[in-house]
Amino acid sequence: MQIDDKRACRELHEHLFEVIDFLDREECRDYISAECLKSPEFREQLLDHISRCKHCQDSMYTERFVRSLLARCYCDQAPQSLRERIIAQTYVEVRWTSKES
Repeated sequence: MQIDDKRACRELHEHLFEVIDFLDREECRDYISAECLKSPEFREQLLDHISRCKHCQDSMYTERFVRSLLARCYCDQAPQSLRERIIAQTYVEVRWTSKES
């Protein structure tokens, strides 16, 4: 089943942290819970979409940049409870609008 670009964007933004962990951290792959990354076919379609979508590329770049800044600021790894609190308190809303009038 081919996914459309709108669904691929939504999946990426719902699972941005897991997508980046999947791509960047081999040791995280066994702990990924996002369904969009479990299916090899769907995963390939999602990665293909990311390679073509400027919005998704920007989102991934921004998250990777923030992670690199945090890594430079702290030598110790942040506790898992901190990450969970940040994720729980962060809210992102994506709205789609049609370009057609």
